[in-house]
Amino acid sequence: MIKASHLRIGNIIYYPHIEEVDEAGNGWVEDHDKVISLDINLVSSLWMGGGSYQSESQIIAVELTEHILTHYGFSKIDNPNNTPYWCYIKDGEIWAYQDWKNGRISVKKFHSNQPEYVFLHELQNLYFMLTGKEL
Repeated sequence: MIKASHLRIGNIIYYPHIEEVDEAGNGWVEDHDKVISLDINLVSSLWMGGGSYQSESQIIAVELTEHILTHYGFSKIDNPNNTPYWCYIKDGEIWAYQDWKNGRISVKKFHSNQPEYVFLHELQNLYFMLTGKEL
């Protein structure tokens, strides 16, 4: 579960049961198991309640993978410090590490109080906060 306050429009999330108006505007069509970009309709439903979106408990974070990072323009390299991690670089900056043993990916800590980030929406928010650009 992701808290609604941790999301912003444009975040990529997994929403298992989305109901949408069909093209003709006739009622609701259920579409299961979707990865979507968060839009204003979902945001307002989460904060105001109501609508077809039931609650933030239905929203699931998308875990970072090598495929996701390379899709968003990150390059995978061996860690230059000879530690047991691969690095993911974008625009000359290391943004994430992947453990050689378990394959888990986590976002680089930019300050000591930063929690460990392992989900796409967290990386999207951090990247936007530090660069002013969308991922």
